[in-house]
Amino acid sequence: MFTNKQNRHSSKQSQRQDRVPHLEQLEKRELFVVGANFLPAVEPNFDGVVFISNSSGGTCTGSLLTTGRHVLTAAHCVDFDVDSDADGTMDMGDGTLDNDTYRVRFDLDGNRTVQFNGITTAAIDLPAAWNGNWRNQQTGGGNDIAIITLPELAPVGSQGADTYDIYRNTDEVSQNFTVVGYGRTGSGTTVADGTLTGNLPGHIPGTGGTRRSGTNRFDSVATNRVLRLDLDNAANEVITAPGDSGGPSFLGGNIAGVTSYGNLQVQGNYGGPGQPATA
Repeated sequence: MFTNKQNRHSSKQSQRQDRVPHLEQLEKRELFVVGANFLPAVEPNFDGVVFISNSSGGTCTGSLLTTGRHVLTAAHCVDFDVDSDADGTMDMGDGTLDNDTYRVRFDLDGNRTVQFNGITTAAIDLPAAWNGNWRNQQTGGGNDIAIITLPELAPVGSQGADTYDIYRNTDEVSQNFTVVGYGRTGSGTTVADGTLTGNLPGHIPGTGGTRRSGTNRFDSVATNRVLRLDLDNAANEVITAPGDSGGPSFLGGNIAGVTSYGNLQVQGNYGGPGQPATA
């Protein structure tokens, strides 16, 4: 998720849903947001999974759709400027776009990099049902998606980026999937300050910005049709960390989910140490 917001913006751009046909399709596709705890991953090669950063210093992940011009990410990556508990840290959005500009970076084969700069909110679309509350599964979960329209076609083809379609089936539960993101890595046994916490998944500050991947399994579907997972096998499973938000979860090469958020509650009722995250 974007973790570096400092000030709430007073000026916000209005939502737009009329330009991007994919957005209507995604709103109808309810099983689409992935909740997660935190964790490490391993280096992959998913050229169509992109690094997103904003003018406030935040970072997220996205995926290039089959149009070659539209990037799927999380809504809270572009709406995250509310300090709901007045602790000085932004922790949710308000349902409208932040007044930021964005950069989308493609890391391609041969150590080539292509970056689109200066993307404004006019090029970003949110679902009508998004209200900024990505933590509340009853009011915000399941709508944490956004589409960024690039100013021109991305570099695609044999020497360019991959593009991805949407997974259209509803049989995700109990399937293994591949999650990809630019977030932090970690050991799965420590928290951010390095303190051992049993099996709690941890992440290491300063390790984001590198594309990594790994596998896990969809364990259940929440009441609002949000896919859920946990980390009950740290030796063979991965999970997400700050910076992975908006990244894809792949089934059969198609996007079955978008990383939304998670928690570190140790309630262990899903076969392991982590409370399954909800979004």
